[in-house]
Amino acid sequence: GRISPALTISTTAQLTTLLGAPLESPPLDPKVAKWVEASFNTAQLPLCWAEIEQKAGVRSYAAIEHQLRWCRDQGLKTIAGPLFRPNRRSWPAWLDVRTSDFEDVQRHVLEFTEETLRFFQGKVHVWHAVSAIAGDNETRLTEEQRLRLTVSVIELVRRLDPRTPLIVSFDQPWGEYMTRRHYDLSPLHFAD
Repeated sequence: GRISPALTISTTAQLTTLLGAPLESPPLDPKVAKWVEASFNTAQLPLCWAEIEQKAGVRSYAAIEHQLRWCRDQGLKTIAGPLFRPNRRSWPAWLDVRTSDFEDVQRHVLEFTEETLRFFQGKVHVWHAVSAIAGDNETRLTEEQRLRLTVSVIELVRRLDPRTPLIVSFDQPWGEYMTRRHYDLSPLHFAD
């Protein structure tokens, strides 16, 4: 069969949407680097609080700066984050959410977020503000507390960097986790 001209896809047009993948470390193999550069226009730089701030108040952004330079050299746009993700792997070991009061937890989250925003402001194209706020709660924060933290982080991003777009993502947007026990808020409530 013959392909209708209306159905052909132009291979010369520039992709206008962001198409990317998480970047754990810059590809050192030139073949991989060339494939990434040819296949994607965006890289997601993880901002894992547990890795950045292993000791309370001492933050290191060296690995992310290296990734950011590599992305810039490849001509890739960058999405940095999530700034806040309520799971055990993302939270620093020195912060025990189970024994800390909520105001103390919120203060630490916002201090990390503020310093990170100031450090990378003007260097990233999109902030991934919050991820995985709905669903099973590894941190034992209540739904209301997770929602309050989400709003606080979004408001801080908007106040400190009003021009850079931000996103919030959901790991289980259809609420599959809600079949295991009672929840007051569905992912759509969190998104709303």
